[in-house]
Amino acid sequence: MVDVNKVYSVYERWPSFAKDAIERSMDISIPKPSMLVLSGMGGSGTTSDVIYDVLYDGDIPLYVVKGYHLPSFIDSALVIAISSSGNTEETLNIFAEAHERDLDIIGISSGGLLEKACKKHNYKHVKIKEHIAPRYSLPDILFATLGIVSSIESLSFMRKEIDISLKTMEEIRDRISIHNNDGNIAKELAYYLNDSIPVAYTSPYCKSAGTRFKNSLNENAKSLAITADIIEASHNEIVAWSREENFKPVFIRDPRDGDEISKRFEIFNKIIRGYDQESYQLPLLADE
Repeated sequence: MVDVNKVYSVYERWPSFAKDAIERSMDISIPKPSMLVLSGMGGSGTTSDVIYDVLYDGDIPLYVVKGYHLPSFIDSALVIAISSSGNTEETLNIFAEAHERDLDIIGISSGGLLEKACKKHNYKHVKIKEHIAPRYSLPDILFATLGIVSSIESLSFMRKEIDISLKTMEEIRDRISIHNNDGNIAKELAYYLNDSIPVAYTSPYCKSAGTRFKNSLNENAKSLAITADIIEASHNEIVAWSREENFKPVFIRDPRDGDEISKRFEIFNKIIRGYDQESYQLPLLADE
């Protein structure tokens, strides 16, 4: 897998994109909502997945919508409608339904119809930078959304974690830079996955990382990829490894994994090695 389009040059600017997005979205104060609904597709939807992973056991019910319609049971909520272009059909429809139900709405986009709709109906809108391709916008969208979420009264503790994550992004950028050949895990992973179909098995606490990993390979490398929760995969998908296929497993762990989850990964890996397959485990960067 060779980055012939030099996408890395955009990714190495992600920390600055993230800082700019935070500055655009943290000037508000939001009362605690009865429910938080995140709506978006593609890369915008990945942002929703990441925030779900972070707040899944919080004190505010969180629902992610990837599609055209709000569930009928949502009659009181803060809806964050996310669209990089501002013209995503499904997200605009969610916006319309949320408006019809008189829900609180905040829009995030680089412009487009979503920005116009927010201004027309007097809803808060956070404008992000427009990039050549929406997939390059993840830090803009993610940190703009995190800025909004951390403005909710009961979630203000997240602001400290956002500061830590911004610093961590800069450190990781240097470690995986194309110019670094010393222990560069990005290059190691690229060599490992060359000419294969990657299969990312994730902790249940970081499914969004697997989704983003898969989507990046689909869009940037034009490569098929698969992702699954390690728990669910242990009940069915593991049987498929007995066949001769060009699959390469990647294990994406989370610092919150307890003994039960850690044991799943260990057993799964042993079974795969029993079929003479290699495996690659991404380091726990958040622990370092």
